[in-house]
Amino acid sequence: MDWDRRTEIWSDFEYDRFSYQPREATVLCKFELEKVEVVSKSLVTAHDWDQWLETGPVARDGPPKAGICIIRGKPTLPNISPSIYDLPFKKHIFSRIIDQFHILPTIVRTILRDVAHFSIQEHDNERKGRMISCTARTSTLLRDDMAISSTFLVDAKLSLVVVFGCGKAQKDKIENRLGRLNAADDNHPLLVLGMFAEMERIRLQKDAERLLGRFALRASRDHDLDLDMSKAKMTEFLKMCYESRELISHILAFKLQAKKVIHSAEEMDKSERLAERWSPWAGVQIQTRLSDVLNELEGNIEDCRMIMDNMSLTMQTSWNHFAREDNKANLSLARASTNLSMDMRRDSSQMRSNALLTMVFLPLTTLAVSHQSHIERFAPGAEARADLRQSIFSTTFFNWGQTDGHAIVSGYIWVFVVLAVGITTITVGAWYYATHRASRKEEERQRRETLGYGMEAIV
Repeated sequence: MDWDRRTEIWSDFEYDRFSYQPREATVLCKFELEKVEVVSKSLVTAHDWDQWLETGPVARDGPPKAGICIIRGKPTLPNISPSIYDLPFKKHIFSRIIDQFHILPTIVRTILRDVAHFSIQEHDNERKGRMISCTARTSTLLRDDMAISSTFLVDAKLSLVVVFGCGKAQKDKIENRLGRLNAADDNHPLLVLGMFAEMERIRLQKDAERLLGRFALRASRDHDLDLDMSKAKMTEFLKMCYESRELISHILAFKLQAKKVIHSAEEMDKSERLAERWSPWAGVQIQTRLSDVLNELEGNIEDCRMIMDNMSLTMQTSWNHFAREDNKANLSLARASTNLSMDMRRDSSQMRSNALLTMVFLPLTTLAVSHQSHIERFAPGAEARADLRQSIFSTTFFNWGQTDGHAIVSGYIWVFVVLAVGITTITVGAWYYATHRASRKEEERQRRETLGYGMEAIV
């Protein structure tokens, strides 16, 4: 099993997760029997750290003072929070802090998760007795993420805290909250986790309010619903939906971790051997305040869901508008295609009529020109009339030069009529048979394909 390690021995792997860049750091202390205000001390060089660690509240002779002691680094750049992995002292100084603040290697595992995570462990130390160690971090996907390691010495009622990745704004919040605390009445093993949860609530609520403000600004600009949405506008809507969904997931993850703290506080207050070491009022206050925090964040979740629903509805309406426009265009194309088909069908009918007329008159013409007669030439001036008659009635069934008493129409005219009718009937019948036979074959092929597709669907 992948258990949390309760030993204070660090490996090279865990040390190498951090980068060590000496710069100014601040130690904040507040003890029960001393001044009410927070004692702040800035440390820069290795000598400063050696001197403080040798004479600090943990190293001095006798039992440690009850209260809280916090170490935080100063940002390398103004208004920019340092990385969680960037420590403001050298490696050997960090090793001494680990020893005196009893920092468990669990903090490395917590930091590497990159998501909101709280852990609480009880363990014993030969020198300091019973201890309760807590680690926590916020999601790295949001701005100004940070992590803490807190060790509460049960016998001394002293909280030893190291803050990783703390910016100036976060440092000011820590000092303000630490200044309002009563070190005698408010001291509790989970006090630092409660402060950390409050700071994370502020961060999450700021992101939710920022997102809600963008949504309200967009709604105030768009008095009329513009269904013909541009690409840039749709991209902005999609981005707001994704940010809302991501923020909801962060809030839900934080709520799950906060519930772990509430449950641990309840269990500690029920433990007879631990509850007598601190004020039960502090545990109740932590549970109550964390429950209020969860309720407040539930309202932020509803705001994010409202933004998602409205953005999704707007985009869905716009997409439906685009679909309707596409359907209109497709319907227009379909109507144009139908009209074109009807025109082509009329043209095809006319072509069929022309072909039919050609097949009717072609046999007659063939028979007529195949029996060209000899036309005698008449007197000068009649040659033009003879040529005209030859071109129109150029068969031997008509003799236009006969005198009175002779028949102009041949007695074999019936042969022409019979042959013309017979050949015409055969030609038209062959054409009809060929065209309809091809149509029947095409219909049969389509029917077989349809039946084949139906059988495949059934199988």
